[in-house]
Amino acid sequence: MKTEKINPALADLFKQLESEDRNLAHKALNKLLRQSGMNELLQLIGVLSSSTDEKVSKEIETWLANIKSKKAPAVFARALAAPEFVGIRTPLVRACWETQLDFSPHILLFVHFLLAGDYGLALEAFSVVENTCLEYPIPADQVIDIIKQLNSSLPDQPEAKQRLLREMVQVLEPYASVG
Repeated sequence: MKTEKINPALADLFKQLESEDRNLAHKALNKLLRQSGMNELLQLIGVLSSSTDEKVSKEIETWLANIKSKKAPAVFARALAAPEFVGIRTPLVRACWETQLDFSPHILLFVHFLLAGDYGLALEAFSVVENTCLEYPIPADQVIDIIKQLNSSLPDQPEAKQRLLREMVQVLEPYASVG
């Protein structure tokens, strides 16, 4: 995945994250999280993807959940669609709904995760779809198409996901009427 160029000072902090000295790495992470912007978002997601340090992972996840830039949804969607980030989709999707940003242009991506993901990913995607519909306009015809997708996939889903999909249909139905 192509990433944007970053500030050289931040590049040094990214290098320090790889240090064997965990104190140095954690200090670098704290500085990095305070100074990072949208240009560094994909790189921080990459750090999250490759990190074996639970403290580092949790700090990045918390930072991601608190992003308020209107540019972030497009970057999150790009990362979520990237094969190299499959292993961290659940925390990324969780961060999406925690940001409370407008993911309406990417709603079908989250519907896909609701249908194709494991139960944990589906539950997080459910929250994004629900929050998006509550806060941002989704065209009624698109909501109707989503409801059709959910209903048609019910027989192929395990019982727990069937309950989740039925609940999603109930959440979406009020938004399916043109009014």
